[in-house]
Amino acid sequence: MLLLMKKKKQQNVYGHTEKETRCNTPTFLLELPLVVSEDQARRIRAHLEAGSALYNAVLSAGQRHLRRMRVDPCACMPGSFQFL
Repeated sequence: MLLLMKKKKQQNVYGHTEKETRCNTPTFLLELPLVVSEDQARRIRAHLEAGSALYNAVLSAGQRHLRRMRVDPCACMPGSFQFL
């Protein structure tokens, strides 16, 4: 007796299967110029750089942790997340 099983479709993070498509709704983007002084621009630039550095550090640590978890499933135990 031969049983044929259908391959289960994998879902992405949004719960959609590969074959399902989302309806594309129109997206509108409005860009307005920001008028600031030199001092304000310098301060904004510094804050954006600090935010970017923080984002990259957290992303790097998360990717490192994910790689360790894929190699060793026990690495996902509580307290195993290390910042290096």
